[in-house]
Amino acid sequence: MAPAEESVLHAHMRAALDSRRQRSIIRRPHPDAFIPAPQNLVVQPRAQTAYRLFLKRLSFAVHLCASPRPSPRISPVGTSDPGLWGSRLLDGTHEAHLKIEQRLAKFFCPEPRYPSPNPTALLFNSGFDANVALFSVLPQPGDWIIYDELVHASVHDGMRSSRLAQSRRIAFKHSCVRIWKPRFDGRVLGPTRKTVRGCGRGAFDWSLWDGRGWVEQLGLGSRVHVRLHTFGKAMASSGGIVICDSLTREYLINYARTFIFTTAPTIANVIAMGCSFDMVDNGTTQRLAAQLFKISTRFTTALRTRLENIPPRIMALPPFLKSEPTPIVPILTPHPRQLAQHLRERGFLARPINIRLFQGRERVRVCLHAANTEEEVDGLVDALLEWAEEKRSGPRLGGRSFPIAKL
Repeated sequence: MAPAEESVLHAHMRAALDSRRQRSIIRRPHPDAFIPAPQNLVVQPRAQTAYRLFLKRLSFAVHLCASPRPSPRISPVGTSDPGLWGSRLLDGTHEAHLKIEQRLAKFFCPEPRYPSPNPTALLFNSGFDANVALFSVLPQPGDWIIYDELVHASVHDGMRSSRLAQSRRIAFKHSCVRIWKPRFDGRVLGPTRKTVRGCGRGAFDWSLWDGRGWVEQLGLGSRVHVRLHTFGKAMASSGGIVICDSLTREYLINYARTFIFTTAPTIANVIAMGCSFDMVDNGTTQRLAAQLFKISTRFTTALRTRLENIPPRIMALPPFLKSEPTPIVPILTPHPRQLAQHLRERGFLARPINIRLFQGRERVRVCLHAANTEEEVDGLVDALLEWAEEKRSGPRLGGRSFPIAKL
């Protein structure tokens, strides 16, 4: 039964699901397909230590020293395999999937502020898949999508797969409308309260801030219908979780192709997700975040001061970096490849961003990590100014190559 007051979006979703029920084509993970979690599905202390070390050094691999006992089941090859099964709607739903969804729904909605009294969560193989699902199936005929021009590529793929014509998808110039908080440019803080007031329950939140997201930090969880959090980069895993009400979750299960037609996340990956949030719960990530924002402030403050005598046509920082620190810092320059090569020769890895979207606004993107030292950050500032000074006075300096990048 529909609630007394229901949004237009919820009414559309409820009608679509009711139609599927009447035609007996509703999709749901069946209870008899659940595979109980093995009793010894744990990460050994050695793996926990390696995982903590992995996060501190921000490596690209983590070894989970777990040896789960396979549950009795019939597999296509006649063996018990705790890894890849099938779709969540076939035999791929494991108890571990359900537990991580329940845990994260409670984690991201710690207080009863969510629009629904019982928030739920739906796990995806990646944040990309989750974004495609949201933007391809949630927009209803007659809706409009207003988005920042620098929004993630997955949003574009989702919008193109939706039922909305391109004329009903409107991009605004980066930060011009003062809504949404773009992530590509590293802008951590934005006018989120204005965003929520302007978009109402149609607003979405993608960010991670102190583990729970900037919307939750502002106490605006009750105004945001759907939130997407990912487990890549700082969370050192992979996957995405959509936080929503039960109706939206059921709608995604029935219509989101990136959920329906793909293999369920492996149990090893679910374990990695849990380990990441264990570190959030025990305060490890908060300490790392404090260190990260400390060196981020040091970097932007020092670089801004030393760039005062450098013409903006050679190198500049975006204006928004004058406020809060961010570990993702765009260095604006018309010569991003030259600058990136110069930094690489001095032992710093920073990527040039020179794509059609940024014509006339080319940059090198610096990503600071919690494991970076103040000495490394100061060295990066020196390397940037060395290139800028040389660019202003003449040919670029050469330099010897370092085999391992510091940043």
